[in-house]
Amino acid sequence: MAWWQRKIVALFHDPPDKVLDIPTHKERASVLMQTALRGLPDVPATGVPEAAWIDAANKSDTVASAADRLNFPRDIRAPSDWVLHPISGQTMPLPASDPQKSSEAQADVIGNLSRRTDDPQKRFLLLWRCLEDELAKREPNVPWSLLPADTRIPDHPLLQHARVASAFANCLPNPATLLFTIGPVQGFIAAARKTRDLWMGSFLLSYLTWHAIKVVAEQLGPDHVLFPSLLGQPLVDFWLHCGKSMPVEKPSPDRLRLATLPNRFFAVVPAEQAEELARQAEEAVREEWQRLAEKVWQEICQKVPEFSKARTIWDRQLAQFPEVYWAIYKWDDEPEKIAELFQQVTGSERFVRWLEGTKSAYEHNQGSVYAACYELTERALGARKALRDFCDRSEPAGKCSLCGERQALSDLGGQVTQNWRECEKEFWRKVAKKFVGDVESDGSECLCAICTVKRFA
Repeated sequence: MAWWQRKIVALFHDPPDKVLDIPTHKERASVLMQTALRGLPDVPATGVPEAAWIDAANKSDTVASAADRLNFPRDIRAPSDWVLHPISGQTMPLPASDPQKSSEAQADVIGNLSRRTDDPQKRFLLLWRCLEDELAKREPNVPWSLLPADTRIPDHPLLQHARVASAFANCLPNPATLLFTIGPVQGFIAAARKTRDLWMGSFLLSYLTWHAIKVVAEQLGPDHVLFPSLLGQPLVDFWLHCGKSMPVEKPSPDRLRLATLPNRFFAVVPAEQAEELARQAEEAVREEWQRLAEKVWQEICQKVPEFSKARTIWDRQLAQFPEVYWAIYKWDDEPEKIAELFQQVTGSERFVRWLEGTKSAYEHNQGSVYAACYELTERALGARKALRDFCDRSEPAGKCSLCGERQALSDLGGQVTQNWRECEKEFWRKVAKKFVGDVESDGSECLCAICTVKRFA
């Protein structure tokens, strides 16, 4: 199928400097496509892409354009010497730029990046990650990150639009949106007695979310994750540097310790792969959680052999975290049907009325009702989370000093003796002697399995 080659074609369906010279942008885009493809498998020596790849890129462009912004009739014109801040709405003037210099700069940068690898996946990842940074270095007088995708609605950059288009290239004609979340969030983070507990709670959720995201990034590409943006994320750069052996700067340890990812992600994926990707993402989260927990277990047991007597409690409690939920909405191929479903689910006719009122101005597509697709996916996830998974579990004896919900680890197992409180304190005094400063030395701090992982990970 030439998955990555098709994505590269879609990535350069427009040149990054399109707005600086609109009349010739198609010719420049064709040259950049050939430069980016040259030397890859299944590509002629000239780099000329297959007609099917160009067709897929054009279709993904129309859907991404409709999803990115309002569709305007073609005869509307707007000034192109300023852009709008996407949050404040304030105008930001664009400095004057030389189209000839910008054209030469992007050709050089894309050529240099493409020559670094003949592996299709690595080349796409390199172009996705490094293009914007390298363009800024090569021609700093051009505001590459601000150049708008559409001068009529200059509130989002073309480079961002190109990344969305590359995501849709292999999803059409049957895209689906996947919303994936892990938790609990507030309770997990708030269960803390030290600053390190607060930080680790946030970091663990961010870190585990990345392992779910990585499933999509590995198989489809990081551009498929629409939220959060993965560009420049420390964990993503670490994956590219170490996991993919790519010439991307390795993030510093301080940056890697930042909890920069939320506990959820939203992705556009091929409908036929959506459920399998979601299951793999869930499995990746649980496997990484178990790996971290086992590492903590081995470290403590090595110094405190008596800790191994808490294995029964440990295993029972680890299975309670994390809570993983996901929802998929498979888009209909007709925007009118999506709008009708939205009306049935929500009772709102706004998309039906909007499609009816604008059908004479331009041709609609699935992207025209992207907002409806997002809300339908969000509502499906909300409905799933409302169906609580009930698990009847017993948590005898004393409770964890952090969360106050689960049984504190001890050598009692499921037995509760008359002096269980003293048994728990003695158990944790032994841990405190070997891990000075990690838990209170008098045994007053007794933790459950999940909070122990938070404290010692």
